[in-house]
Amino acid sequence: MKNIFGKIVKLLIVIGILAGAYMFFTNRDASPRESLTVVPANQASAVRVSDIVFLLNELKGFEIDTRVFSDPALSSLEDFRTTLPTEIQGRANPFLSLEER
Repeated sequence: MKNIFGKIVKLLIVIGILAGAYMFFTNRDASPRESLTVVPANQASAVRVSDIVFLLNELKGFEIDTRVFSDPALSSLEDFRTTLPTEIQGRANPFLSLEER
C-alpha cells in the first residue's frame, strides 16, 4: 500500500510540473510589452529634438565661476605624470606560425 501511494504522489508531482511548464510557455499576453512597442520614426525623432531643446534651454542659465582657476590650492597641485617607455612592436599577425613567415 505504501509503495502505491509513493508512486501516485510522484506521478502527481510530475503532472503538476508538466502542467506548470505548459501554462508558463503557452499562456503569454497577446498585447506586446511596453518596451517592445514600435514608435514611428518621425515621432521618435520629435521626442529626441524636444529633449535636446529642453536641455539646451537649461544650459543657458548655467555660469562657470572662473575664480576656481586662480585659486592658490589649484596652482599648488603637482604633476606626477610618468612617461611610458616605448614598446617593441610585434608581428602583424601574432597567430601565424613562425614557419609561415
